[in-house]
Amino acid sequence: MTAAPNRGLAEPLGYAGLLPFLLGPLGAFGAGSVVHEAIAPGLVMWCLFYGAIILSFMAGGRWGLAVEKGEGGRLIPAVTPALIGWAALVPDTLLFGGSISIQARLIVLIIAFAGLFAAEVRSGELPSWYQTLRLRLTTGVSILLGLTVLGVG
Repeated sequence: MTAAPNRGLAEPLGYAGLLPFLLGPLGAFGAGSVVHEAIAPGLVMWCLFYGAIILSFMAGGRWGLAVEKGEGGRLIPAVTPALIGWAALVPDTLLFGGSISIQARLIVLIIAFAGLFAAEVRSGELPSWYQTLRLRLTTGVSILLGLTVLGVG
């Protein structure tokens, strides 16, 4: 594949997209010292919600590729990450008395981001520059979500 003309814009936007993921570790580790204790849990939740949104956004690229290529069989795998992100946000009140910890929800997102990246690499359809960018971004997201898991544990 040829390099996309928007490569120069994709890289800074991609890295800027990591910034909201910093809210998780900030809320998890900064309670009382960097941020007010009342705000800290909200920052962790913002990180979780942002992760689910970005996972859905990334799945949209797979959906678009499936539509462009006319390969309907790729639509289900393309929509799966968005459904996983949505499931990570299911309120405890809908779990019939059960609950899912914030740590488990964040771990689900980490696994989904890694799985999406692995599927994209296996497809062989990523330009090399984008594969490198995605590796860096997926690693950054995973580290920041992982730190959040550790901080709220």
